Amino acid sequence: PPTTPPTTPPTEPPTTPPTTPPTATPEPVVTPTPTTPPTTPPTATPEPVVTPTPTGTVVAETGTPRVTPPSTDAIGTTGPSTTGNGWALAMVALGGLALSALLIRPAAKRNRR
Repeated sequence: PPTTPPTTPPTEPPTTPPTTPPTATPEPVVTPTPTTPPTTPPTATPEPVVTPTPTGTVVAETGTPRVTPPSTDAIGTTGPSTTGNGWALAMVALGGLALSALLIRPAAKRNRR
């Protein structure tokens, strides 16, 4: 039980019970079996054909490459990357251009009186 009684009664009354009772469990529907027979009877299993045993040796279809191809076990690994340095070079070039524009500017005209 609570330690202190409620100070005010509830503002809303309890809701009313449902007006319609729940429906009964539905009866299962029985599907009738088909009355027409299949149009074509199944065919017989074909007899297996015996293939002769191959003779001879296995020969290669491609020759040895002149240059050894790169190893494929490095695919998917991460290593040092050279991408991403182009923006730094572009920023250095822009900085150099701005610096040269400030240093090599036309001399100011002197006003003679």
